[in-house]
Amino acid sequence: MSKSLLIYPYSSETSDILRNKSFRERYEVIHLCAFPGSGLERKDAGDVDRGGHIGIMVEEDYDIAIKDITDVLFSDYQNVKVKKEDIFEKIDKAYNLSKNVIMSKQLRKQYSNWKKEDVEEEYPILRWLKAIDKEKVEKLNGLGEMFDYKKLVFNEGIVEISTPLVGVVGTAQHTGKFHIQLQMVTELRRIGYKVSWIGSNWLCELFGGHEIPSFMTETNYNETEKILLLNRYVKYIETLEQPDIMIMGVPGGIMPCSKNITGDFGMLAYEMCQAAIPDLMILSVFFDEYQSNFFEEIKNCIKYRYSTKLSIVSICNRRIDWDEVKVINRNIVPYFTVGSHLVDTLIEKNKSQTNIELINLRNSADMNSISQNIIEELEDDHECIIF
Repeated sequence: MSKSLLIYPYSSETSDILRNKSFRERYEVIHLCAFPGSGLERKDAGDVDRGGHIGIMVEEDYDIAIKDITDVLFSDYQNVKVKKEDIFEKIDKAYNLSKNVIMSKQLRKQYSNWKKEDVEEEYPILRWLKAIDKEKVEKLNGLGEMFDYKKLVFNEGIVEISTPLVGVVGTAQHTGKFHIQLQMVTELRRIGYKVSWIGSNWLCELFGGHEIPSFMTETNYNETEKILLLNRYVKYIETLEQPDIMIMGVPGGIMPCSKNITGDFGMLAYEMCQAAIPDLMILSVFFDEYQSNFFEEIKNCIKYRYSTKLSIVSICNRRIDWDEVKVINRNIVPYFTVGSHLVDTLIEKNKSQTNIELINLRNSADMNSISQNIIEELEDDHECIIF
């Protein structure tokens, strides 16, 4: 049976997967439905991020769009004007029509709570801790001792990740981190490398990646436990998949945007990069009129905060709306989209000021060069990835 897909609500958060050829080839038909009043109706899907023509028109009538399709992908959204109940009712309709529903663990948990249904444990921590420490667990059991994961991780501290690891971070949300990761993973696999991917966006699971474990944002564990557990999680993936290279994307930003738009103050980025220190880092930033020393200053920030080398800075075609920042009362970064040619001009102006590679997120030639450049930098220190 041929498969068809509806993405709801369609926005710039899901445009990246549509630009991936292998994803589009999974479905004979793809429908896109945006929130009513989004201004996207009957426009090309590529208009949402000004990243180029995609060739699929956007709709706004969910009831019509859901007809005659097999799968529905519900994307996460940040439009506070939309009631969550409206999303949950549409999820209900998809289930009632026997559609295959795809959504993030977070949205599934919210939906289950709305339905007053039990939610299964998302990450069986003990199972994968026991998997990577099997011999120690068997020894403890043989001595009649109970397996205590807290005691184990605290006694041993950080375990080494031996596979080359590339980190992808951003100065804030919405800087195109997922686009970089997906582009890298796709290209590295195409040229023959075995890649393990821990993604900054749950959509990575559609491409064989792993979502960030939920315990990283929960209150059941203190910050030290989160770092040690994530370290074991990365080690588990490395042990299970035995990759040539690992990609780790970090949600959110590495710093506050302003006094009233703080994000998490870069805490998650710091914790993740303590759990698994990247060999190289890629940083994605907003478009702006940066001072001449900005890129060198941010390179030093990455070096001393995360103990790693900043290799590439990707500049996206979104610019922070600083007038809106002054008055906004929500912890959301306001931005607008600019033309890709402006990013090219900014790069040309600044490339002589730094030895860091500057790339345009929406320039296909720039993006295609990332993987090869990363491989060349890693080859000196990691012979394991050379075929």
